[in-house]
Amino acid sequence: QLARLAVDALRSVAEEDRVAATERCAVELASMKRELDALMEIHPARGTESLAIIELCLAQIDLLQSRPYKALERLSRPEMNRTSPAIRQAVDMARVEAALANSRPAAVRAVVASLAPASREAVARQMLPRLLAGVGDRLPSDPLESPVAAEALRQLAELLEATAPSDVQSRLLIAESFRRGGVPDRGLTVVETILAEQADLADAIFVQAECLRAIPETEESRIIPLYGQLIKGTDPTTNHGRYWTAQVRLLESMRDHGRDPEEILARINRLRQQWPELGGTPWRGRII
Repeated sequence: QLARLAVDALRSVAEEDRVAATERCAVELASMKRELDALMEIHPARGTESLAIIELCLAQIDLLQSRPYKALERLSRPEMNRTSPAIRQAVDMARVEAALANSRPAAVRAVVASLAPASREAVARQMLPRLLAGVGDRLPSDPLESPVAAEALRQLAELLEATAPSDVQSRLLIAESFRRGGVPDRGLTVVETILAEQADLADAIFVQAECLRAIPETEESRIIPLYGQLIKGTDPTTNHGRYWTAQVRLLESMRDHGRDPEEILARINRLRQQWPELGGTPWRGRII
């Protein structure tokens, strides 16, 4: 417990003080591990879980010190699998974090495939929102540019989808993860099950519109009305990102499908009269 508290405390230490504090913590944990190794020679069964917790803390320190390969190697040792479900879940979470930090999609695939069945849903529910908080390439809600993050979104969304959740929020999480992970067709399949139940749900309409836009063969007649509906039903003062993303997408769809440039310019001028900043950065740069 003390080891875990020490690592948690390190995360709140100011950046300029963290290096020295991390080194001191690593030394203390290494000392605790040596003492535990000695005790395990007398009572091997009793020390297994405590040793796994110390290794988990050392792996988290490896991550703080930008040594993700070392962290993943430490977390992948066989003894890390012989723990209680709660500790195994924490180990599995740390494995995913280390795989992401290794910047290799193959590492992410291997780690997700190795997650304990009892950990999978919890790890997916914790990691997917964190990944979706990442900013897209041009607009915040665009698909993630990092191949590693996109791979993690796809893999973890599949795990959560396999649990067959019935609640809307879980299915929205899956759909948005597939979309921003670069598989809009799978996102569309999931979100359309939601819209079959709640046709006017704005969150689902947004995901549907973004998925359709990313599928090349989609016709204009399906995309433009959806963004128009979102614009009319969204208050820009309470949902700034969605409103201005819908405005940008509507204009882009009009341009892409050969609408009259004068019609497009007139729309931009009307927007500018009402909102001189045109949503600010980055939306303004996509409009003008």
